[in-house]
Amino acid sequence: MLEEYIDQQTMIEKLQACIAIRSLKSKAEPGMPYGREVYRALEYVLNLAAEMGFRTANIDGHVGYVEYGEGDEMIAVLGHLDIVPAGDGWTYPPFEGRIADGKIYGRGTTDDKGPLIASLFALKAIKDAGIKLKRRIRIIFGTDEESGSHDMIRYKETEELPVMAFTPDADYPVIFSEKRLVNLKLTRNLQADSAKWTLAMAKGGNVVNQVPDSAQLLLQRGEEQIHLQGKGMAAHGSVPEIGENAIDDLMKKLTQHSCFAECSETLKAFAAFYMEHLYASWDGRGFDVCCNDRELGRSTFNTALLYGDEEKIQLTLDCRFPASLDVETPLQKMKEAGEKSSILVEVVKNKPGLFMPKDHPLVETLQKVYEVETGERCAPIAIGGGTYAKTLPNTVAFGPIFPGCQNRIHETDEFITVDELMKDAGMITRAMCELAGSAER
Repeated sequence: MLEEYIDQQTMIEKLQACIAIRSLKSKAEPGMPYGREVYRALEYVLNLAAEMGFRTANIDGHVGYVEYGEGDEMIAVLGHLDIVPAGDGWTYPPFEGRIADGKIYGRGTTDDKGPLIASLFALKAIKDAGIKLKRRIRIIFGTDEESGSHDMIRYKETEELPVMAFTPDADYPVIFSEKRLVNLKLTRNLQADSAKWTLAMAKGGNVVNQVPDSAQLLLQRGEEQIHLQGKGMAAHGSVPEIGENAIDDLMKKLTQHSCFAECSETLKAFAAFYMEHLYASWDGRGFDVCCNDRELGRSTFNTALLYGDEEKIQLTLDCRFPASLDVETPLQKMKEAGEKSSILVEVVKNKPGLFMPKDHPLVETLQKVYEVETGERCAPIAIGGGTYAKTLPNTVAFGPIFPGCQNRIHETDEFITVDELMKDAGMITRAMCELAGSAER
């Protein structure tokens, strides 16, 4: 068993050091297109890989990779080092990697630093065991997955593409389909009225692919002010039904407040639109665009970001649809609903879904790996989350969340258990060997 070559304690320590790097996207600097801390994380894993004896490359600070083996063809594992904001309410510090009750806590433990560190130690196990491979193995370290995957655009401009690849950034078993991702911006111009309560400021959410856990707005009338706050519970934007949306809470508080009847007409119109079409409508039923594909999943809507000032109020929505759906009809219905309330509905991102036949060699190989490693038989699945699998050909998501295990991606108290980290390392080791054509694994 190649897992015997994996030093669990060292792997945990290296993951903890990686978690300590607050790799949130920030202002670009020379050679650091996604900010200094993201670059620090990239530098850290490449230095670690070099210490392990691997070939490394840094592609203009956008992406890095580690490679082992020989051969004309290359297979890859790709993941990301950038993270979403930690938010508030953590039981343990989010950038410490503290271990409690067999769990390693910290932002990025599961998404996606844990699986990437596990991938490095899996590759080292293959190297230390002297396994002969027919294809090279490359681990690609991305740095912009949470903010648009511009890093992979840069990678494809000059770098070799793998013949097959997987990203450990979702669930087990194999993900054969990912939903279409549509980001919408809804904007309503406001008109001030000195005799009415008008909007002075509104703010909510951190990133578009996260259910917001806090939101606030400030109303003003002359020298008077009212400050309202919305509270929620963060979750991944692909599963808004398991979170609690703080913007929902804020809008409900606004419309139920004693001052609402005395708000400006434009602000009241916007709030009424929200309560009719968006409040508690995580599947799109508020716009009458809810859809459900038995195999590929149902639509999801996450009101992710709120911004407002004296002149306008604006929302950003993260909408996800089954890969099989033609989204033009639901988008048109949403635009028409907006027009009736003088709200401009703009599409700012429309990313196609992913669908790979279940009998594709990549899907079948990874499915076999999962069944051998776990002794369990289960069918490939479709998810709402979007991964790097959409950015490269012949790529699917594979792990790291096992069926029945708690998933806290993008949530407060994100963690990975020590046992799951070791299981992921074993799973990735076998997957690498199978895809690289090893006769010994």
